[in-house]
Amino acid sequence: MATSNDIFFDLVREGEVEAAHEIEVQGFPPDEAGSLETFRYRQLNAPALFIGAFRPSPQPRTLLGYINATLSSETTLSHDSMFTHSPGGSTVCIHSVCVKSSITRQGIATQLLLNYIDRLEKDKTIEHVIVICHEELQRLYARVGFQLVGKSPVVHGSRDWFEMRKTLRNGTTFDGGLGSIIHEDLVQTLRKPTRSGSAAKLSSVHSIEEMTTEIDGKKTNKHALVCVKKDCSSLILRANVAELRESSSIEVRLLLLNAGTLNETVQMKLDPVPLSLPQELPKLPPSGETTSWWLITPNPMAFENIGFSRPVQTTSPRIRLLACAECDLGPVGWSLEGGNEFWVHPSRVGYRV
Repeated sequence: MATSNDIFFDLVREGEVEAAHEIEVQGFPPDEAGSLETFRYRQLNAPALFIGAFRPSPQPRTLLGYINATLSSETTLSHDSMFTHSPGGSTVCIHSVCVKSSITRQGIATQLLLNYIDRLEKDKTIEHVIVICHEELQRLYARVGFQLVGKSPVVHGSRDWFEMRKTLRNGTTFDGGLGSIIHEDLVQTLRKPTRSGSAAKLSSVHSIEEMTTEIDGKKTNKHALVCVKKDCSSLILRANVAELRESSSIEVRLLLLNAGTLNETVQMKLDPVPLSLPQELPKLPPSGETTSWWLITPNPMAFENIGFSRPVQTTSPRIRLLACAECDLGPVGWSLEGGNEFWVHPSRVGYRV
């Protein structure tokens, strides 16, 4: 039990489920509000994930807001996971965060979320927390560490939903041959388990012209980009989304992309460690040489499936390394932290031909 400004947080008891549902009905339109039956199911099957914000008086304690959720073995929130609890799953799917309409905009939802995340961090079996929300609520979740994944395929009511994810300290990391360069929690953006469905032809920089087509005076990717790992082949980017650009290799970024041995030229608070590049990925040209890159804009939603490392402490602004979000093979490219340009090297992806 935790306290904050005369509010404390505790499990929602069986006898308080109806009060929680009343808040739900007041807070959501009829086509979005969960049913009382689903609330009872969640409290019965996942009681540790049904947390309320309470005021201690008058007696009995007064429920001000709540979060309810279930566990899932999947890494994205689906329609099925909204109605099913999977004991042993490592992903918490939050289904509802709601505060009484008469006391909104007082920071209660933020306090409730922070307390909720703190509880989850103590459970070593939980790796990720995901939630779907409307666009105007993305800022609320971003304040407590959630990252935007993209538009959710879930249809619940008439409005679009957006998935947001937070990886806990217990979460899986993106290694991909980069060892300790990558920090603890991988922000896996647009993680969709999509397979290519057909053979992927691995390109070389000598045949990149064969992989382009011209649209409005720009050279774009003629074929869809897929992961080069044989047992993955996940769809990374659809055809005609990226633009072919020429750019010189930048030393620090090149070092990271090639996963070479760290040295004093890279300003990182890490001891020098020998690193090896995954065998599926070729080394890039030496620093200073001009090479082709796929440029993807204006945001990560342009991808079908991509994963990001946490910002790497090398330069200002910092960079994130890109990888296949399904098998973590990488790095396949990079982007500046907070930037709207994403660079993928043509030799590090396959092509659906």
